[in-house]
Amino acid sequence: MNNYKLVLAYDGSRYNGFQAQKNSENTIQQAIELRLNEIFSKDIKIVASGRTDAGVHAENQVINFKIDEEIDLSSFLALINKKLPGSISVKEINKMPEDFHARFDAKSKIYEYRILNAPYPNPFLRKYAYFYPETLDIKEMEKASRLFTGIHDFRAFSSGSGKKSTTREIYSIKIERDKDLVKIIYHGNGFLYNMVRIITGTLIQISEKTLSEEDILRAFQRNERGIAGFTAPPQGLFLQEVIYSKMI
Repeated sequence: MNNYKLVLAYDGSRYNGFQAQKNSENTIQQAIELRLNEIFSKDIKIVASGRTDAGVHAENQVINFKIDEEIDLSSFLALINKKLPGSISVKEINKMPEDFHARFDAKSKIYEYRILNAPYPNPFLRKYAYFYPETLDIKEMEKASRLFTGIHDFRAFSSGSGKKSTTREIYSIKIERDKDLVKIIYHGNGFLYNMVRIITGTLIQISEKTLSEEDILRAFQRNERGIAGFTAPPQGLFLQEVIYSKMI
């Protein structure tokens, strides 16, 4: 059995998330599987490194699928990109060992959250950044972000993911400003449902002074979602990279 790894980029604006759903055919997974089924004339299921929610984007999502046939990589890449809608692109394909698994072999992920911090909205960024017109206090946000790094139980900073364990490790959080665009870059060994968006909302409220560092510590201590900040909207979130090496 041949096992192939694909790296995808997609604009999640018009999709109901990555994962296939019974009540919707408008997902990234279904769009990919539909084209694979057309190309190979058989039912093919893909495995992804993880889900992204409705409206969330990816620059380097990783999937894999298995098939009996040997694939000509360059021909396949041209063909599937010709069949896919313009909102989804396959950037590369590689043949992998048969036991490679896009989800279980992932060691860490990098997410980026983008905020348009300007006095007026930009119509060209409305699907790709969260518009926030008030001045952001980057120094206070950076200071508070250090409370999230390391190993913690992030139950208070998720929206009930259903995971047995809510303990994760965040290796780093970096905040960068390029003119009106603020980027918050998260690198961790895994992220719970809405975790990045809730931490982002919390850091924004730190800037607003509607939350304090003591509130963050209290949320961790009590595992109470209601203490943490709001859930930042999906359009600012990008899955930047899935890392498979054990090196951080």
